[in-house]
Amino acid sequence: MKRNTRLNEEALDLKLASDSQLMVAKLVKDLPQDQVDLVWRSNLNEKLRVAASAAARRRLVTNWVLRPALGLSLAGAVFLVVLSGPRTSAPPTRQVGGPGIEAALVNAYHADSVTDEVSPAEPAQNVNADSTYDPYSVDNPNGI
Repeated sequence: MKRNTRLNEEALDLKLASDSQLMVAKLVKDLPQDQVDLVWRSNLNEKLRVAASAAARRRLVTNWVLRPALGLSLAGAVFLVVLSGPRTSAPPTRQVGGPGIEAALVNAYHADSVTDEVSPAEPAQNVNADSTYDPYSVDNPNGI
């Protein structure tokens, strides 16, 4: 690895010592050195100071006025959405008109489904008077 680096350095040194590279180095040395005009620098500093103060003013307005206003409007919008949301109430029961067993079955089904939607019941348990009741026994038809 060092041998390759040494060979590369020697090749680069030869290229830098060539006549074309020496001529470019002489041309760069002969270029006149410009001094920055102090009046121009002063004007530039004044323009930068004005631009910085305007940016600081914008940040001040954004941080102290616009952000709180945006937060308050968002909170107000959420409040209005919550207030104007749907009211929770029991769904209307549907009655199927007409005499007959069909109407009675449909009415019973709808009443039962409304009851389950409002307050779902636990599985029905056949509790006997004795204290040895086990809801998970094999003898219990409603057990799990």
